[in-house]
Amino acid sequence: MSGEEDELINLKQFLEERIALIREDYFVRNKNVHESIKADLDLPEETFNKLQNMCNPKLFNPEESQREISSIEDFDSENLSFVEYLKNIYTRPNKRNQPVEIRFLKNLAKLNELEPENEDQIQAPDIILSVQLSQPLNSKLRKLAWSEDFLVLGQNYLCELKDKITCHRDEIRIGEFSEDPESVKSAPSMKDFIKSGYFFIENCLYNDMRNENNDISEVVRKWGEEKKIGTFESKTMENTKFIDLNIKIGFPYLYTHLGNCEHLLIFTSVKLVNPSSDCYLKSKYPILKDKTRGRFTFCWCCNKIYAKWIVCNSKYAVDDPTFLCERCLKNTHYLLAEKTDEENMEVNEEQEENEEKLKKAFDFKVYHYSQI
Repeated sequence: MSGEEDELINLKQFLEERIALIREDYFVRNKNVHESIKADLDLPEETFNKLQNMCNPKLFNPEESQREISSIEDFDSENLSFVEYLKNIYTRPNKRNQPVEIRFLKNLAKLNELEPENEDQIQAPDIILSVQLSQPLNSKLRKLAWSEDFLVLGQNYLCELKDKITCHRDEIRIGEFSEDPESVKSAPSMKDFIKSGYFFIENCLYNDMRNENNDISEVVRKWGEEKKIGTFESKTMENTKFIDLNIKIGFPYLYTHLGNCEHLLIFTSVKLVNPSSDCYLKSKYPILKDKTRGRFTFCWCCNKIYAKWIVCNSKYAVDDPTFLCERCLKNTHYLLAEKTDEENMEVNEEQEENEEKLKKAFDFKVYHYSQI
């Protein structure tokens, strides 16, 4: 279902109204497809049989479609003009660069073939919502960039969606690593250090209070009262299901984590669970439907590899801070440390090759930069 932005939908009421409009066997899996179609169309037996014969796959003639495929796959590049050659190249299907959504549909088809156990089966009737999240909001971006699309059940808790959301800022390692860049591997990440977060949906703040997390929405509630905007209600996301929400389709809501990392959240559609086409494995939800490749920052030195480090106070950099990859950082900012005779006796040749000790060439600061 998609509606106007101003239309507030009570999801529980939506489910009850749709249940009243469908047949009793709608949520039954592995039912007779022909009988279901016949009941939906409400056709006489004779008319339905004629329709079934007309739609027989044996009547399909693949010669015309095969002719189009052969014109793309079988061509002689030497006897074609350059323009025709390019047209044939770019109309070929590229399996390596398939969108995530195509791969999602293939995986979903495999999931639908599996027969779920009773404990892992969706407790019908239920609804499925499509949820879209944006990249972290940044005033420097000229237009909004979308990050992930999810399918969630009405019986899913809000915290289950929060656990599936990925953000490159979650993977940033905490600390300053100029003395030993290799120590970044054992450093804690932002998501391990700051676990709190909240959804802001229809003037209600749903906080993640698991693991003794702090209520970071308290500042927002006080700000709303001081500015006389209104009083915002506060609930916990681990005790709130999506079916309990009142939402607007296409209306922008907010997801905040790490204190001030904000993402727009939009519900794009809501529908009943369809046993014949939807995944019936409850444990697979929320399902990642689509994910954009994101915007990557390349190394400002070689411009070939993705940046991994933010370097400050570098005398070699034109801009401060600057973004560098692992190789360029070590080649431009470090020297091989000279070893004493005693150290050379203790370290064997294999360790010398694999564990080269580096020392800073001058004073600077290095911080981890994560990209997904």
